[in-house]
Amino acid sequence: MPHLGLVADTISEDFARAAALASDWGISRIELYHLWHKNVCDLDDGEVERALALVRAHGLTVTNIASLVFRCAPTDEAAQREVAVFERAVTLARRFGTDRVRCYAYLKQPNLAAVWPRILRTYETLVDLAERHGVTLLFENSSYANVQTAVELRRFLDAVVHPRLKLLWDAGNAFALGDPTPTVEAWHMLKDRIAHLHLKDSTAHGTNHWVPVGAGAFPLEGLLRALAADGYRGGISLEPYFGEASDPVRERKVQESVEGCRRAAAKAGLDLAGRK
Repeated sequence: MPHLGLVADTISEDFARAAALASDWGISRIELYHLWHKNVCDLDDGEVERALALVRAHGLTVTNIASLVFRCAPTDEAAQREVAVFERAVTLARRFGTDRVRCYAYLKQPNLAAVWPRILRTYETLVDLAERHGVTLLFENSSYANVQTAVELRRFLDAVVHPRLKLLWDAGNAFALGDPTPTVEAWHMLKDRIAHLHLKDSTAHGTNHWVPVGAGAFPLEGLLRALAADGYRGGISLEPYFGEASDPVRERKVQESVEGCRRAAAKAGLDLAGRK
């Protein structure tokens, strides 16, 4: 059965606080993106050891290193720098006991066709690097990057077929961006390459007015029902960002998201592993 996890900084930028609350809420899986107001790849060695100690103290499992690899300008110079970021992410993955690294397809451009050949060339190289290092790339769809919709993702995945490239499908991002492919239909289009899911919720299709997971218009129960029917065993992480809220409000809304997802999963017949 899939485990329900959280992206740590959705709870708090203070990783000690985030780890403690995740554990209190019965969450055992966590993604490392921002810790102490730094991207995980920018942590110094002392901060890495501090984070690792907290992961161990709270009995957490790190599902992936949520790096920003290739969320950069589509230029040769930027691409060269990103290789070093990837190498750092690989080092961190090993330290935290995971083999998965998040990646993107450059910062969003007005004309996808113009940057498409560069994206494919980049990933032809990156999958070879991933193979050499023994890690799996988790490619994420984001409002900040290229390749956002289900149709675009399917085209990309069909162009780069490699066991080291999997999809981290952010179904909430797709919904908020107004992807014309309905969420459950998109799941069926992409599920053969999905290794991890991000879930969030908004008030309407095509808007990023975020609300706790299960409280908005995102078709959560329908998606979870499809996952249950297909025997999905990959990862699921909640990523409900409430960055403008005060810390107590933010924490409460994230906890509501955990509870809302669990209620929806129970209704959908999807068993979620966890401590509670």
